[in-house]
Amino acid sequence: MSQIAITPELVRKMEDSLLADPAIVQAKIVDIAAADAPQPDLVVAICLSPDVQQPDESALRAARKALVKRMRDDGGRAVVPRKWSRPSVLPVDPSGAVDEVALRQSLLMEAHADGPPPTPTSKAPVESLDEKIMRIIATAVGTSVDELVQTRGFAQNGGDSFTAIRVFQALMRENISLRVPDIMRAETIAELPALVISRTGPAPVPAPAATSGIPVSEVHEVMLAEPETNGVAVATVGGV
Repeated sequence: MSQIAITPELVRKMEDSLLADPAIVQAKIVDIAAADAPQPDLVVAICLSPDVQQPDESALRAARKALVKRMRDDGGRAVVPRKWSRPSVLPVDPSGAVDEVALRQSLLMEAHADGPPPTPTSKAPVESLDEKIMRIIATAVGTSVDELVQTRGFAQNGGDSFTAIRVFQALMRENISLRVPDIMRAETIAELPALVISRTGPAPVPAPAATSGIPVSEVHEVMLAEPETNGVAVATVGGV
């Protein structure tokens, strides 16, 4: 595709132009790119009149050539998508309009006929609560997750009461509520995921535990004892 921005208005103009052709009874331009793709991947889906007896490739090439001519003032070949599809009929919703969701799914299945389309499960696995806490602690104390000793307390891993505040704040940004006193008092950092509390529920008061870590000051106890709440074939049509 070109560097010209393909706006919704430009897409609607192309669709209206296609429908002005008496040989085309349905037309829809659909973006089949993944949500995080840097560029759109547009497919023009058209349903031709039964009177059109041309083979798919010839019919699509002729329709694209006509659309390029009509869109000359807006960029012509630079804006008209190169991927075209000619299904027998486009799916419609109860109102009679083209069902864009169903059409997109059908186009995606054909585009990925040699393999499954991308799904959220194909991405990197979601970080678990334990992994997220350890990552944040490692960042705060200036080390790697692999170098943390989970059988030791926060202070023994290089943390102090001020570092614990940074961990508390980073966890809150991840919607994880863990009190600073709990971070400091836990005998091992491996216990911390079990001490996570609800942001809206009552905060449990843990029993004092003997540790060799740095004690939490009375100021921190007062200020931070509670957290904040707050079927379709897709073709790439060549030149005109």
